[in-house]
Amino acid sequence: MPGSNLSVNGGSVLSINQQVGYSNTNSFIRTFKKYEGISPGEYAKTND
Repeated sequence: MPGSNLSVNGGSVLSINQQVGYSNTNSFIRTFKKYEGISPGEYAKTND
């Protein structure tokens, strides 16, 4: 799951969206927020 990479590996949104196949960062952020309820940045802060 992309969210686990944000908290465990300290990955950036750009590197994670590329790993999961998104070429558009904004699209990745929108999709992430749709499923997780918060942005990737917020997720990383709360799961540190």
